[in-house]
Amino acid sequence: MKGLIVNEVFYALVEGLFLFLFFSFLVLDDRKNYSRKHKYRVLLFICAYAFFSFWITLSFPAIYHSLILSVFTVILLSIITDKKITVSIMGFVSAAVFVLITELMIIYLSNIFKDIDFSRAITEPYIKMKLSFIAKTLQLTIGILLFCSNIKPIVKFSDKGSSKILLNYTLLGIYMMGIFIASLNFIINNPDELIRYEILLLFIFIMYIFLGIFDIRERIKLINIQQKYTLQVEYINNLETIISIIRKEKHDFLNHLNAIHAICMLNKPDAVERIKKYINNLTNSLGSSYRIFDTGNVYVDGLLLVKSNYAYENDINLDVEVEAPLSLLNIKDNDLISIVSNIIDNAFDSFKISEKKDNKAISLCTYIDDEYVISIANNGPKIPESHITKIFENGFSTKKDKGEHGYGLYIVKNMIKKYGGDIQVSSNDEETEFTMKFPLKGGYDGQYSQLADASYKG
Repeated sequence: MKGLIVNEVFYALVEGLFLFLFFSFLVLDDRKNYSRKHKYRVLLFICAYAFFSFWITLSFPAIYHSLILSVFTVILLSIITDKKITVSIMGFVSAAVFVLITELMIIYLSNIFKDIDFSRAITEPYIKMKLSFIAKTLQLTIGILLFCSNIKPIVKFSDKGSSKILLNYTLLGIYMMGIFIASLNFIINNPDELIRYEILLLFIFIMYIFLGIFDIRERIKLINIQQKYTLQVEYINNLETIISIIRKEKHDFLNHLNAIHAICMLNKPDAVERIKKYINNLTNSLGSSYRIFDTGNVYVDGLLLVKSNYAYENDINLDVEVEAPLSLLNIKDNDLISIVSNIIDNAFDSFKISEKKDNKAISLCTYIDDEYVISIANNGPKIPESHITKIFENGFSTKKDKGEHGYGLYIVKNMIKKYGGDIQVSSNDEETEFTMKFPLKGGYDGQYSQLADASYKG
């Protein structure tokens, strides 16, 4: 049994290390940096490979060992390196062929120099252990040399697309469950091995949990990257809208210059007064349609610029007063954009069902009142009392096409709660106001409260 443990655990650890070294040499471009960055993944792979190898040795006939271990290794390598299964298969097969060649070469040389034939090499424990030691030492040495070399991967594997960790992790779980069920037959027929079997199973289960932790962390990173990408796309879209506004203003401005030039050419007695009046009207118009905001968040600035242009085109006055910059909030940019955008869009929508034709207004203001407060109000129609209590419910909407509406305010409320905040709505005949309160970013609490008090007294 001791010989079995040495062969199946120690040599399996060495073999697992070699497999990773050789596989990374074939597949990974920046293998050294990857190993430093993901050293715990590498360690987990080696340990999982060794324990699984020993477990199947106890649980299955020898004829099935290689097949079961190969499938497990392929899936595990795809998870550890975040590669497609096809890439993992190609890399593993290459490593397995190399292992087979070196072992056959050592057996051949031992037959020539030590007169040890093939049957003795695989049946006599002492000879088998000795030859295994030589083979693993040679394989590991070559693996280390290849890994440490500056040689780029010999074969460039195409692995485009998103992360496959979740899919491969699920596949590993299904595979291990199938192997576990198949191994029950062994433990039923060998009750004396129950304790050893359960200990190995526990270790494998713990390693599977650690793989799950790595998977979750990877998915969180991918979600954060996706959110940042989405935010950048939204920001670019806002910039494109701003550029379109500037182009339109440029075109209109040329027309205005031509009009002023025409007045000058006519040279009438009141030409100067006419030009002054024309320029004043033009200045007021430009001030209303094209405004620059400084909220303390560049993404919100771009959003408000686009919203202000929409408001101007629909004869709505959008007023923004920032007494406390948004940089005091500890909120992700994409979430802040969603919160502000949803509330303002709701205000725009309220005017579509309103009979009000003039003096339509939306205001956004921020200030400190023990907490950070964002207030967004509009003078659209009053929200009925019966709707006030339901307005933040999932799927609630007063629009006719409810299938595509009723989620915005529900999402807003959940986002605000995620950051420890609260949202309240009040509505009367004069205005509807959404008041959102958030805790201040750490370190700003008392400092900004004093500045706010001083500004109010001043």
